Amino acid sequence: MLFPVGVSYVLHHGRALALGVRTVDGIVVRFVKSDEIQAAYQSEPNLRAFAQRYLLSFKTAKKVLEANGVGFLEELEMEFLGDKSLNSLSMKHGPKPETLSKWLSEVGVPIKRGNHRRGVDIERLEQVLRETSSVNRAASDAGINWKTAADRLRIKQKNEM
Repeated sequence: MLFPVGVSYVLHHGRALALGVRTVDGIVVRFVKSDEIQAAYQSEPNLRAFAQRYLLSFKTAKKVLEANGVGFLEELEMEFLGDKSLNSLSMKHGPKPETLSKWLSEVGVPIKRGNHRRGVDIERLEQVLRETSSVNRAASDAGINWKTAADRLRIKQKNEM
């Protein structure tokens, strides 16, 4: 009986993959064809599940997919440009946000550095505040916390003095 302990090595040869799996009894080599790799990736929900299936690291799994014509990075790029954050992609696929950022940068996707909070329309806050006399309603209208709205309005008043 074979008990996998970990992947010893992965060789890409043409459109096939040789997985050397360390077991209690030694090393067993299993050849996986490109078609099987593509089908396995399509049947898995994310990179994490694919990597676990073959006992691969995320980096090796990405390389295996690239070598076998699976467009993982293109899918990742489409998800990222479709308003998914690096954190949400990290939770879905497994690698850290920094790693995903590096991978996306390597294929030419511009990555903004730092924390990106959307701006607050101060004029709209003031307008809703005048109409309702409620900072909470103004904050709800802007989709922000009431304390953030109060702070922004207070800062604007200080700047006008």
